[in-house]
Amino acid sequence: MDWIYGIPTWLFAIVAISLACTLAAFGLSIFERRVSLASLTHNDVAGPIVTTIGTILAVILSFMVVTVWQEFDQAAATVQNEAAALGDLYHLCETLPKSFAMPLRSEIVLYVRAVVNREWPAMQHGDFSRQARDRAHTIMERVASFHPADARQAAVLASMLDLTNRFVDQRRTRLFDNQESIPPVLWGMMLFISLVTVAGSYLFRVQSRPAHYLMTILLAATIVATMVVIAELDLPFRGDVHISPTAFVRTRLATNSQL
Repeated sequence: MDWIYGIPTWLFAIVAISLACTLAAFGLSIFERRVSLASLTHNDVAGPIVTTIGTILAVILSFMVVTVWQEFDQAAATVQNEAAALGDLYHLCETLPKSFAMPLRSEIVLYVRAVVNREWPAMQHGDFSRQARDRAHTIMERVASFHPADARQAAVLASMLDLTNRFVDQRRTRLFDNQESIPPVLWGMMLFISLVTVAGSYLFRVQSRPAHYLMTILLAATIVATMVVIAELDLPFRGDVHISPTAFVRTRLATNSQL
């Protein structure tokens, strides 16, 4: 599904919904040519069956919308936590000797810049910044190499190590979230049940042909519109609907103002 993120959301939605409506109407027209209205079963027989299938589809789609939105929201929180840990680490350096603090601060600033300027554009294509990765490793090495001279510095170092581990863990989670998507088998199941649901609407006996076509088209449009939302939210750092690096931009502004 990565290819959809190279298409503007509005265009993808219009094309997908229009195609689904066209196919649904075309399928209904073929069905009407081959099956006469008189040969169809009564609506009170077809209704419960189609309703059951539609309910299953509605539950699945609702669950997927809630799931992808929760994951999208959690990914945004991950970005905020990573940026916050870096900001706290930067400010905590003030309590340590300048010979150690200044190089570490510079590395934090360079890492934040690399994330904003290089890694975020790369994440749009499912990649990451090697420069940002190297800066993260350098920050870890610098913090781990510090030798405290007294108990106060030892306590500060413990906090810095905790912040460093936190931001590195959040970075790994962020990159993982940009790779983990809905399995193809689940997409296939949703598409199959959607086709069965739309096809089931053909079985109803409707005296007004325009009304029958309208109901079928609206059903197909609703299903596909929901799937478009699921697809756009599936990978939270890609496409038009993506998480922005605002938290890192704020951290960059805060750190640059103190250099």
